[in-house]
Amino acid sequence: MTRDPLDTFGDGPIAAAASAHGVDADRLRSLVRRHQESVREFPGVENLVYEWRRTLPRSPLVERRPDAYLCLIEPTIWAEFDDALSLSDAEATALRAVHARQFEAALGPDAPDVDDRDPIVLTRE
Repeated sequence: MTRDPLDTFGDGPIAAAASAHGVDADRLRSLVRRHQESVREFPGVENLVYEWRRTLPRSPLVERRPDAYLCLIEPTIWAEFDDALSLSDAEATALRAVHARQFEAALGPDAPDVDDRDPIVLTRE
């Protein structure tokens, strides 16, 4: 059975990011879903993480869980997602904020310093 794309995301991180960045919470929830679905459609969550681990200069994988991958990616990768989803600047910033908040919520005090990379949380299928 395929997991719902939003299973990994709590309402708190979505609501907080929506409020902080002036994006409607329902709209932002829809964007998170679209983003997760786009990864599933091409190339697939497992394949994408594998490719990142194989090709990026630093391994993006912070933690693999039964329900999600917690990763740190280069900002240029987020820019590709923004373009593919045709996001406004506010939507792109809010979407990244949801991922950052969920990343921090999932890892708690064990969350690594993100340095020059951005958190991304991918719900496993």
